[in-house]
Amino acid sequence: MLVSHPYKFIFLKPGKTAGTSVEVFLEPLCAAPGHTPSHATPPIESEYGVIGERGPDPDKSGFYNHIWPDELVERLPAEVWRDYVKTATVRNPFDRAVSAFHHFGLTDADRDAPQSQIPGLFRRWAMERSPAYFTIKRYLAIGDAPCLDHFIRYEDLEGTISAFLEKVGAADARLGALPRLKTDIRKVDIPLVEYYDAAVRDRVIEGARFDFDHLGYSTSVEDADRARAGVAAAAKG
Repeated sequence: MLVSHPYKFIFLKPGKTAGTSVEVFLEPLCAAPGHTPSHATPPIESEYGVIGERGPDPDKSGFYNHIWPDELVERLPAEVWRDYVKTATVRNPFDRAVSAFHHFGLTDADRDAPQSQIPGLFRRWAMERSPAYFTIKRYLAIGDAPCLDHFIRYEDLEGTISAFLEKVGAADARLGALPRLKTDIRKVDIPLVEYYDAAVRDRVIEGARFDFDHLGYSTSVEDADRARAGVAAAAKG
């Protein structure tokens, strides 16, 4: 998570949404001139803002990378939470579920399995998860009330980051190129439609209903697949 006092914004980071890449990219707007971001960082508080701790075991009593908004609102001055633009990275729940599986659900033995077996392993893993596993509602709302002003979408990182920088008056900031962190975890490029059967599709829709409703994503896996193909094509281009 980030807070920028010069640009008056708050950035929240759900998992498996390209959040670390965006967080590192935006971090210089929250620190003294000359600050160089690193993948892991202790919490940093200054007159310029707040940089949440990034690491494998952050201290959750303070500011840390995956803090929820209901925690953050209790730790910031009321006027900062009220007046600053609040954004977060988001991702189509169907694609995010597959990304989470590749990060957390595959054993070392599974990673060596033939590619044709990977979708079946995903379906078994997904059906073992509670439907609530597939939502990022805790980052989008406090209780049932949506709390964000802007979304940085995985499907259009460049465009939605540009719109966000324009919104907060940082369009002319020299931030360099967007880093691409953790992109080597999902080593196979299998179409999303091959991962999903009706039961798993319905489980993700059930669990992530808030996400679909408030983020405007289609509940069609085919639509998610086309969007993912567009992301891959843009990355190659």
